[in-house]
Amino acid sequence: MKTLLIKKFRTDKRHYIYDTWTNEILAVDARFYESLSEEGICNSHAVALDIREAFDTARTHGYFSPQFPQVANFTDKPAFRKALTEEGPQHLVLNITERCNLRCRYCSFSGVYEDHRSHSNRIMSDEVLESALDFYSTFPGVTKSIGFYGGEPLLELPFIRRATESARSRMPQITFRLTTNATLLSDDVCRFLVDNDFRLTISIDGPREVHDRYRVTPDGQGSFHQAWDGILRLQRLDGDYFRRRVNFNVVAAFPLELPAIHAFMEACPDIFADHLISVASVNPHPSKLSVEVVGDKTDLLAQAQKLAMFQLFREHLIGSSSFVENFPVALFKNDFLDVHERSTERMPSPTMTNGHCLPGYSKCYVAIDGTLYACERIGENFPIGTVTDGLNIEAIMNLGEWYDEFTRQECSRCWAVRLCAKCFIHLYLHGDFSQERFHSFCSSAKNRWSWVLAHYCRIREEQPDAFAKLSQS
Repeated sequence: MKTLLIKKFRTDKRHYIYDTWTNEILAVDARFYESLSEEGICNSHAVALDIREAFDTARTHGYFSPQFPQVANFTDKPAFRKALTEEGPQHLVLNITERCNLRCRYCSFSGVYEDHRSHSNRIMSDEVLESALDFYSTFPGVTKSIGFYGGEPLLELPFIRRATESARSRMPQITFRLTTNATLLSDDVCRFLVDNDFRLTISIDGPREVHDRYRVTPDGQGSFHQAWDGILRLQRLDGDYFRRRVNFNVVAAFPLELPAIHAFMEACPDIFADHLISVASVNPHPSKLSVEVVGDKTDLLAQAQKLAMFQLFREHLIGSSSFVENFPVALFKNDFLDVHERSTERMPSPTMTNGHCLPGYSKCYVAIDGTLYACERIGENFPIGTVTDGLNIEAIMNLGEWYDEFTRQECSRCWAVRLCAKCFIHLYLHGDFSQERFHSFCSSAKNRWSWVLAHYCRIREEQPDAFAKLSQS
């Protein structure tokens, strides 16, 4: 008998089975739970007739299918080609400078990652900028989005001024985005960002003692005081803009200090309350970083901190009459929303795994020299065109085929195929996809989703409508 695509788990109160084909979570009695395995109902004579009948009836309704799906991450190739050629990127990221005024010790561009560039004095030329805007403006669509990336993009404020003016002359309905370390938020910079309604992501890792461990200047000094002064300056200049347009990014590096980060943000509600906060771990790509920075998944103190933050998240869902974005929410919201808002339509075959992009469509990254890549996270790997020649459709489709071939067999036999989100960056190593990285990521993902499913059900046992707050936030 073929292995079933199911995951058994239990809480203190109930027994559950996650069924991949239907994407449903089934509450079952203890007898059925114990009798069912990944191979189906066991053949022991001890299994009661009513259990066998219940299993057979469930199968007639589409549950516990013995089949495996065909996994094709890029399923409708004609539609993808059409989207790439006729619609183009939804968001364009311009890497305008490789200069940075900080030397964050875990940075992807700090020189500790073999497959990523390092900081340099290179900047994007006006010629590349104009070609990039020409390339982007040729695609139809009313709303456009451009992000400025570095290095630290605010080192090139005159360039950004020219770019926004030139972009707006070509594409009147356009949104500008920028990620910054906040150390250069002078009065003049703040006014420019406000006047042009920039969507701003500010990187800050917590209170001074946490932030200054790794976010340092070239001479090793902490950068918190400069970043915090800039944040306060922007908030005081225009509180309404700050509330609507500013988000925060936290890199939760080891040794973890999650309670300290949470306490810091709770103590500064005018800055952080109800702002979107993204929390990232240190870049998972193999590097020369020490274990102290990257962390160890078996670290008991780290596990205890995460559990404490989860309890705050749970209490916020169950106990609060109103919902406010905060640090514990940022840590857990996306995973639980993915489970809560999942489709319960039967899995098609072929089916796609969850979470990867179509390179060049959802986002397109423009390097200093005008070469196009999938996004800023994967860096300057897998070129997919140039600003002068446009998207290389064949290169994009070949990358999709390569990724498909690499993941297809194992993903088709995995119960988490509809939950797991794999990015190229999780699998890439030295110009190729790595089986070792794939297996490590797969094991970690299955452990994570097992945990999320169980705790999702525990919370719903306490308050069935608890996750409605997340969906509405």
